[in-house]
Amino acid sequence: MNKNLITDLKTEPFPLLTITNLFSEEERALIFNEIKFLGKGDKLLPPAKTGSACNEEGTVYEKNTKGVSVDQVYSDPEYRRFSDILNINRNVFDRGIMQNLDSWFFKNLEVNFDGTIVSYYGEGSYYKPHKDNASLTALSWFYEEPKYFTGGDLVFPDYNITIPTSLNTTIMFPSCIKHEVTETHLDKEHRGMGRGRYVMAQLAGIH
Repeated sequence: MNKNLITDLKTEPFPLLTITNLFSEEERALIFNEIKFLGKGDKLLPPAKTGSACNEEGTVYEKNTKGVSVDQVYSDPEYRRFSDILNINRNVFDRGIMQNLDSWFFKNLEVNFDGTIVSYYGEGSYYKPHKDNASLTALSWFYEEPKYFTGGDLVFPDYNITIPTSLNTTIMFPSCIKHEVTETHLDKEHRGMGRGRYVMAQLAGIH
């Protein structure tokens, strides 16, 4: 965990934690290298196979992005140690961070499992308003510099809150809060080159 991390907590209208510099420069490089490896070729899966969020009736919320469950890629416990993502991203659940926050939600949060999904937002990608099937959602953003895309903002539509994608930023909030991702766009010369928006989503809860 980066010693230079900065936390910004909002308690109203819902618990919303922004962490800047959660990962050190070395950790960020290791995570992003693995993300780019997963994003090369045809490894990323279509929406129907990436654990899309559903409502109580089982209807899948609409999204236009590809992704992969890192936990499924390394489903054998013996091989999880080969994933830099799965070995580094536990930083987000460091109890030293959440226990010191003036927030009933984060102080009392109890989880016994979490899963990690890596998604790529290229030209025309989006995720319609949805709720995640978990207790806590943590989103960390990665992309090539300079930033080649526009859009891809995180929006909480019920509260008129918009958070632009920002490098080395992690957003944490209750999974029951409805959120969406606005459509991303890239100029033609940058399409098909992995220069869009990557997000590492960690969903935690109780089995």
